[in-house]
Amino acid sequence: MSKDSVQSILMLLKCCTREKDLCKGHRMHEDILERGLLKKSIYIGTALVDMYAKCGMLRKAWLVLEELPARNVVSWSALIGGFAEIGRAQEALSCLEEMQIQRVIPNVVSWNSAIMGLADQGESERAFVIYAQMQEQGVMVNSVTSICTLKACGITANLRSGKRIHAQLHTDVGSIYCEFTVLNAVIDMYCKCGSMVDAQYVFDQLPKCDLLGWSSLIAGYVSQGELKRTFRLLGQLIEKGIQPDGITFLSVLTICSHAGLVLKGQGYFQDMGNEYGIVPDLTHYNSVLDLMARAGQLDEAIVIMDKMPC
Repeated sequence: MSKDSVQSILMLLKCCTREKDLCKGHRMHEDILERGLLKKSIYIGTALVDMYAKCGMLRKAWLVLEELPARNVVSWSALIGGFAEIGRAQEALSCLEEMQIQRVIPNVVSWNSAIMGLADQGESERAFVIYAQMQEQGVMVNSVTSICTLKACGITANLRSGKRIHAQLHTDVGSIYCEFTVLNAVIDMYCKCGSMVDAQYVFDQLPKCDLLGWSSLIAGYVSQGELKRTFRLLGQLIEKGIQPDGITFLSVLTICSHAGLVLKGQGYFQDMGNEYGIVPDLTHYNSVLDLMARAGQLDEAIVIMDKMPC
């Protein structure tokens, strides 16, 4: 089989994966089996595993993996990532353990996928255990590793583990600590854990901050019910020429609703479209309806409801 033939098949499988076209992917699988290519190319086998995993056909992906004459770290990582993506963290961990039993050394992608699955399930302690195991085995963590682990801490409000990771970012992997995505994850973790002093401290140390960092901090103060700080931050954000997005406005509308600030909330809702060209979605409409209902303005709420796109 020529190198060009392998590349053509890989490109077609990649298209099926990207489009999540199981029908065409299955037909390609049958053709590959008929031509006996599965046992001739680890790359084709790995691409098949990845295609089925990305399409959510995890059992099929597992069966293909078992048929491969050799299993490499890429094929295992594809299966682990597939389980993690649909929230099946236990299966992702089982794959991580099995590949090590079979003497395939996980790479950073494999570890990150397992941590991501645990983070999405809110299992911060287990995510931190995997994070520690990864470091014990000498695998260099990257920004994705840190972001996923911090996310797990934020979901379960595990401030203690979050602070440990933040400290390690300073000492062990200082190079990635300077990345905005990691710093934003640190701020978001502290906000979700209710530690606004720490979140504000990290925010204040930044030479500059992007919208994600601002939005995380604003959402944190909203969750604490701190009106003045929320509106002050929004004003500072606009003064710096950073355009707020729908997430930022949703946070502000939420605190207006809880505080009964009807006129202020209506003003922000109108500014979304008139000043910033943001089309309100269902969450924004629900927030405004909640604001009006709490204030007893049911007639006005019905008028707004009639204008909703759905």
